[in-house]
Amino acid sequence: MCMKKESQHILLVQAENAKEAVHQVRHFLQTSELVSYEQLNIDETRVMAGNSDTFWKDLRQGVEENRKFSRWVLKELQETGVGEVADLLALPLGYPSKLLHILAHMVDGFVGIDSVFYNMVEDSHWLGEKIETVIRKNPEQFWLVPVEAGHVEKSVLPAAVTVNKG
Repeated sequence: MCMKKESQHILLVQAENAKEAVHQVRHFLQTSELVSYEQLNIDETRVMAGNSDTFWKDLRQGVEENRKFSRWVLKELQETGVGEVADLLALPLGYPSKLLHILAHMVDGFVGIDSVFYNMVEDSHWLGEKIETVIRKNPEQFWLVPVEAGHVEKSVLPAAVTVNKG
């Protein structure tokens, strides 16, 4: 297990234009109580509207990375002895309980250093069917904003639990 020092995120926002989309993302990450970074790098030339050629590919890839990470966390939990939901009541403190905490954040939609794709419209790591329909009808109102975040200053998750998914 190695500490993840930097994060890359792709955030989905609804905005009138790319500049407003970047502003929303910057404000969201700078005011988050869940995670704080030394710096946020947003290359505005890489921000893409819902009607750009790679929008759906990039969005789906980010969601799949979240699913891949969540499956890894589940596997790790199983290796600590969790076989059924009832086993969670006897989950030992430490690494196993921290894994559950991470998984809860992924499922519940709290952004964190392990979030690849984050949907600010629905506060989720996934893409709901309703919002997908809205995006397809009004693609010019939705934006993917890629972020390269510097070193983590603070996170609700202990650094020792943060892993490199590589």
